[in-house]
Amino acid sequence: AKALAASGKLLKSELYTHSYPICWRCKEEIIFRLVDEWFIRTDEIKPRLKRAAAAVQWQPEHLGKRMDDWLHNMGDWCISRKRFWGMPLPFFPCPDCGELTVAGSREELRRLAVDPAKVDALPELHKPWIDGIAIRCPKCGKSVPRVVEVGDCWLDAGIVPYSTLGYFSDRAAWEKQFPIEWICEMREQVRLWFYSMLFMGVTISDRAPYEKVLAYERVVSEEGAKFSKTGYMIRFDEAVEKLGADAMRYLYCGQPVTLDLRFGFNLGEAAGRKLCALWNIYVFFVTYALLDKPDLSAAADPAARTVADRWLLARTHALLSAATKAYESWTAHVVVREVDEFLEDVSNWYVRINRRRFWRAGAAADKAAAYQALHAALQTVVEVLAPIAPFITEEIWQNAVRPLRPGAPVSVHHADWPSAPEAWADPGLLLRTTLARQAISLALHLREKANIRVRQPLRRIIVKTGEEAAQALREQLPIVLSELNVKEVRFVPDADSFYTPKLVLNTRAAGPVLRGDINKVRELVERAAAADMAAMAARFDAGGPVRVPGHDADLPAGIFAREKGMAPGLQVVEEGDFAIALDTVVDEPLEREGLSRDVVRHLQVLRKELGFDVNQRVELGLYTENGKLKSAIAEHKAHIAEELLALRVFDDLPGNATRKDLEIGGHPLKVAIRAV
Repeated sequence: AKALAASGKLLKSELYTHSYPICWRCKEEIIFRLVDEWFIRTDEIKPRLKRAAAAVQWQPEHLGKRMDDWLHNMGDWCISRKRFWGMPLPFFPCPDCGELTVAGSREELRRLAVDPAKVDALPELHKPWIDGIAIRCPKCGKSVPRVVEVGDCWLDAGIVPYSTLGYFSDRAAWEKQFPIEWICEMREQVRLWFYSMLFMGVTISDRAPYEKVLAYERVVSEEGAKFSKTGYMIRFDEAVEKLGADAMRYLYCGQPVTLDLRFGFNLGEAAGRKLCALWNIYVFFVTYALLDKPDLSAAADPAARTVADRWLLARTHALLSAATKAYESWTAHVVVREVDEFLEDVSNWYVRINRRRFWRAGAAADKAAAYQALHAALQTVVEVLAPIAPFITEEIWQNAVRPLRPGAPVSVHHADWPSAPEAWADPGLLLRTTLARQAISLALHLREKANIRVRQPLRRIIVKTGEEAAQALREQLPIVLSELNVKEVRFVPDADSFYTPKLVLNTRAAGPVLRGDINKVRELVERAAAADMAAMAARFDAGGPVRVPGHDADLPAGIFAREKGMAPGLQVVEEGDFAIALDTVVDEPLEREGLSRDVVRHLQVLRKELGFDVNQRVELGLYTENGKLKSAIAEHKAHIAEELLALRVFDDLPGNATRKDLEIGGHPLKVAIRAV
């Protein structure tokens, strides 16, 4: 500005306020200054770097394009830093003759040093000790100090595949371990660690030092905001203390690497709840295994396996196949997804429909088959999940696998990768079970729609479906009947019998015709008896005027619309290949059976409240003055005794027992229960 003013060329001078960068540590303003630094020229090595990068398997694939773009646009590498901490650059430029000497090792430094004894006395080759070493210039003989700079930290990181594996000390051993098969870091390492290792690898051995690279996106808050060292953050110690290491690992591994990973306590707790599904299966198994002490050393009898057992083994085989492919392709999130679905299936299907097999007395072969199938599934999923959730899987291994599998490794992390016999594979059974579960879900929805609880037995469901789905329901008929609590599944060729004719009033079209009578006529149509509705629908179908009972004039067909009405006593749903009708009529025998189911449920709750063991035998006394409830108990006394593990069920209240007043279906019931 002064020079311009002196020459008469200054147009205007004023103060200008502009922003300065701020140090995130000390909050002081940072001033940029021009300094001399050390660089490595890259123009000659750039083509070799690009060829080497093209031979690497990048995951996701676009990562390779990012690396290629970085290499295409990269400049010379500034390798020096004016700091105290870091790898001291072994550069000794002679101030007199300009000769630059680079010491490549401690031995070379000792040979060049003015005082070799000082080199021998160095505790390590870092500041401040290295600063006391000067060398004799090989060209002019002058004493030369080392430059003050230290190296870029990525010089250290880049040389790791060579320095830590013994490239400079034991080349033969190094060659056995080189190149590294796989590395993983954040995508920003494309221009940092991935690049520095690639640079060193191409410089030293003319190839990338790694074969496969996986990079993931940023970790952000649950709301998607960036974490900050000086703003919002979650400390690792705090997170692992509150969530547990396994839950955090499960959350991280379950995230596709192409997306930002949202992390927080709510998401961590959700991941922990998914692992609880595994823990609950384990607890269920060991609860009964501790009582029965099953012998799992012998092979299970295939003939004793139920369709549910065969499904579980097929499902386990499918899990192992999918998880193996996912691990081999380095897609951990696929492993987590497969495990989630598997645990959901085992917990909410197999365990739920087979619970009775584990606690009931007798049926040794059937119980052994159930133990064998569930234990095989539990052991397999633990082995599959061990790399992701190492602690919970080790706990289960020590308590549920080693005690029951003689010769099992001392740790799940010492076990070989699991294998499942090909005989377990059964894709057809998996598909049929899916169809059966779909039909069960639809029928349960009908129960909910009709406001009929599942404990209330019903007479039947009527199904119209394709041959494959019908085969699935026949194959798994006992399960279907139990899950829906119905007595019969009836198959029909079409769904016509599910419906009756039905007309509804088209309000927009009817308004000009009926005027003030529209609400009256709508109510008459909605309340019409079945026979009257059939007659009205027949007139509508014929195109003639419609006579609504209770209205004194014929009405034009155009003010009505034709719909399907459900046949009396049925609830109907159609979805996909299924048309299902649920018979909702509850006659007196069904009502009594439903009351007995309510008695069982209340008494099971009472057993739990009293702290009885799952195998504790009891005696029951049940007394009521209500005739309907009394008949229900008398008719289903054997079922009540079996479900409650009761040796005897009395009609009065024996002494020396815990007493409780209950209400079953609105009727009072006095209960006495005592352990035997």
